[in-house]
Amino acid sequence: MLKEFPMRGIPTCTRLAIFVVAAALCFTAGAQAQNQTCLSPSDIDAGARNTLEQTAQRFFDMSKSGDFAGLRSSAIGSLASNFGGIEGVITQNKPNFDNSRTAIRTDFVLEAPGNATIQRAEFFCGIYNSADRVEFVIPNLPPARYAIVISDISGGKIPMTLSLVLQQEGATWKLAGYYLHPKEIGGHNGEWYLQQARQFKSRGDTYSAWFYYLTAWQIQAPVDFMSTPTLDKLAEEMQTARPSDLPSQNTPLSVAANGQTFGVFEMTPVPASDGLQLTVRYKAPNVSDVESTRNQNLAVGKALVAKYPGFRDAFTQIVAYAVDPQGRAFWTPLPLKDVK
Repeated sequence: MLKEFPMRGIPTCTRLAIFVVAAALCFTAGAQAQNQTCLSPSDIDAGARNTLEQTAQRFFDMSKSGDFAGLRSSAIGSLASNFGGIEGVITQNKPNFDNSRTAIRTDFVLEAPGNATIQRAEFFCGIYNSADRVEFVIPNLPPARYAIVISDISGGKIPMTLSLVLQQEGATWKLAGYYLHPKEIGGHNGEWYLQQARQFKSRGDTYSAWFYYLTAWQIQAPVDFMSTPTLDKLAEEMQTARPSDLPSQNTPLSVAANGQTFGVFEMTPVPASDGLQLTVRYKAPNVSDVESTRNQNLAVGKALVAKYPGFRDAFTQIVAYAVDPQGRAFWTPLPLKDVK
C-alpha cells in the first residue's frame, strides 16, 4: 500500500491529502536506531551528487514519456508491487508533463544506520537554528542510505514540484517515493493563498482561513515530512485560525437540510483548474434513490453556505458526498455562483 507521511505541525486529519498525489516507503514499526545524519547539497561529493541528479532526471524523463514499466523496474520492491497509485498520478498529470522541463532545486542524502526499523527517524540538515536549515522526520524507516531530490517542473499546463525519494541498493539508486505537487492552483501561488488566509482570518472567517492556510502550506512544502523555518512559521500561524469544531468521524458537524440533520464528518479543500473546491462528506441513511440523494446533496451544500457565508468567496463549488453505512457514496457538485 502507499503510505503518506504526516505533515510537520499540522494535524493529519485536516491535511490536503489530494496534494500528496503519490508516496511510497511502506514499512513496519521496529526498534529505534540512532545517529541518523543528513548531508546537505554542499556536503555531498560532486560525483555522488551528479549521479543522484542524473537518476532524478532519468525518472522525470520516464514520467514524461509514460514509461511505467521502466519506473516500476527502477523502484524498490515494496513500491514496485504497489505501483498503481504512481501510474494514476502520472497519467492524471500528463498535461503538466507535456512539453515540460525540469530543474533540480536541491538534494539531500540521509544516512539511517542500524539493523532494525526506526520508529521515528529525524534528519537535521545544515546548521541548526540557521535560516536555511532543513529537517526530515520519517516514521517507520528501515536502516539504509536514502536521498531526496527536489525538482521544479515548468513548461506544462501548470508548474509542479517533483520530489523523489531514492534508496541506495548496492551502487544503484532505486525509486522509493514519488511526490508531485502543484506550485499554483487556479493561477495563484502559495504566497497568494497565505495572504488570502490572513484576510479571511481578519474577517473572522476561520473556516475559510484554515483551508487557505492548509493550501498555502501544501503548495510550499515539497514533501509533507519536511520542515524549514518558513514552513514552521506558517504552521504556527495557521494554528491560530484553526476552528474549534472541525468535523471528524468521531465529532461530526451537524447540518440541518430538508428538515433533517446530517453529520458532516469531513471537509477538504481540493484544487481545481479555476481555484479551490470544497469536498464534503456526510453520513446518509442510504444512497439508493439517485434523485432524492442528489437533492439532498444540494441541500447540504446550500446549508453549509448559509452556515459559513465566506465559502462563497473561498471556493468555486462544493462537492457533497452522501455516504451510507456500508461506505457507498453518491456525490453532487454545487457551483457556488448558482447559490442565491
